[in-house]
Amino acid sequence: MRTQRHSLCSNAAPRRAFTLIEILAVVAIIGLLSAILIPAITSVMRSAKKTVSQGNFAQWASAIASYKTTYGYYQPLTDANSDNDDTYYDLDQADQLKNFIRCLSAKNMDGTALTPEEIKKYNERSRGFCTFDSSVF
Repeated sequence: MRTQRHSLCSNAAPRRAFTLIEILAVVAIIGLLSAILIPAITSVMRSAKKTVSQGNFAQWASAIASYKTTYGYYQPLTDANSDNDDTYYDLDQADQLKNFIRCLSAKNMDGTALTPEEIKKYNERSRGFCTFDSSVF
């Protein structure tokens, strides 16, 4: 005996789709997670930058001490002669920054070699006390 199917039934599989409520729930969860994670990621990035900066300053301090040990005086960052050990240098000034790099790395900021006059003035033995990553400047 054959049974008749109702007109509402079909052989096709029922369509599956997300309801509006399900989609809104997923969007709300994603928003909540991002609200929690963004400050945490920002904090980690800030901490990483701080650690890199501390490492750079420690390297520079060691290089400055080595320069003083090698030559008996601190590197000349300006053209003015100063007998005062408390001379203040501002590495935000381009000329002083260039001289700082020349003295400690025995190279120019772009990585090129110093001229003989610059070697005589900034680093007589052409000794590299530290290297500089160009992304720092």
